[in-house]
Amino acid sequence: MPKRPARAAKSESEARAAITGAAVEQLLAGSVSRMTLESVASAAHCAKGLVHYHFKTKDNLVAAAAGVIWERRAQEWCEVLGGPDPAAGIRAGWSLITREGASGVCMASAALGTEASDIVVRTVSASRRNFTTRLEGALETLFGHLGLRSSVPINEVALLMGAVIDGLGLQLASGAAADAVEPAWHAFWVGVLSLTRAV
Repeated sequence: MPKRPARAAKSESEARAAITGAAVEQLLAGSVSRMTLESVASAAHCAKGLVHYHFKTKDNLVAAAAGVIWERRAQEWCEVLGGPDPAAGIRAGWSLITREGASGVCMASAALGTEASDIVVRTVSASRRNFTTRLEGALETLFGHLGLRSSVPINEVALLMGAVIDGLGLQLASGAAADAVEPAWHAFWVGVLSLTRAV
């Protein structure tokens, strides 16, 4: 009987990415407490020892997954708000909030911020600061396309926007009807635009 060709081993970076991706999916699907190294290993189709080799502890794995979730959010929000058509960006922002609410992103982001683990809290805090900084840049781009400049510090507008995004997403994730929540998104923009002046 001919031997089967050996399956090519994943590189270390591919294995680490697969494990992190499996952890992200589990965090989006439920709580941190239900995630185990065993469940992540099973989802990543690898041995538990490989998960331990790359991350050592569940807290390190959760922190890595939290960083991925927040980085994806930052990228998506920058793409939505940084485009050449501000009105389309604002509409797309609402669509992104509904996707984040439905996909578990908002719930996971909020839950990760309340973890007891120092490494998870530090990662989430740093990721949230990065998210806010990236929102600042996206808002400046959006305002620039409109020929406007914020009359209040842009970091304050970005902090407010982050809170609004999270709050509306959590309402949707908790079962609120989208058509009941969407007016708050538009009211937020009326308020933000009232804080701008022509360049």
